[in-house]
Amino acid sequence: MEKLLLVTPPFVQVNCPYPATAYLSGYLRRRGFDVAQADLSVELIGTVFSRDFLERVFDLRIPGEDENLERIQAMRTRYTATIDAVVDFLRGRDPGLAQLICTGEFLPQAGRFEAIGDLSDLFGTLGTAECAKFLCTLYLQDLSDLIRATVTEHFEIVRYGERLAMAIGSFAEIETVLVEPMNPIEERSYRQTEADAVLKFKNMLEKYGRNVTIRREMGSDIDGACGQLRRRFAQAEEG
Repeated sequence: MEKLLLVTPPFVQVNCPYPATAYLSGYLRRRGFDVAQADLSVELIGTVFSRDFLERVFDLRIPGEDENLERIQAMRTRYTATIDAVVDFLRGRDPGLAQLICTGEFLPQAGRFEAIGDLSDLFGTLGTAECAKFLCTLYLQDLSDLIRATVTEHFEIVRYGERLAMAIGSFAEIETVLVEPMNPIEERSYRQTEADAVLKFKNMLEKYGRNVTIRREMGSDIDGACGQLRRRFAQAEEG
């Protein structure tokens, strides 16, 4: 029997784990299938909000003049020093950090913190844990503002699914991307799908009435495909 892999793709609402793959995995195992499950949404958000990734983000140039982004940039050392601890707290690995977070001295604070008012009015008797989670969300949203300005305008950790759904007019746009061959990039283990598999997927989509075009591959032989030039530039900067 073939082994099955159920994947939750990036991004779903990171504070509300999507249960579909967990339920399906349990059901299929009870029916005798060999099933593995992977939550790429959680894995990717963990990579984005990490010291290593943020160091790379802070190295990027902020386009234009934005007072809040410049404020975030000025607190670079504090963000990179606290991000791993914040993620550990949100994952339940260090609940004791809540008290320190709620003092208001631990987290760097940028634009998202300006309108919060009196936290005691917001949380009352709910305790420090909920208050700390709220402050960490504001902290991550400040960092998200920086990522949107320097990496991609489409990045979001709150209501990402709704934003994505409204941004795509039809499934045809998704289908076009799905049949594109993946460009080989040295630092990643992913490899381009075999031509026979691409054709099989194309035929399946066409069977259900979808018009599909397979993009002609260009540039990978001279490191000119998407992602490859970026890698070469990064390597040159690293010396």
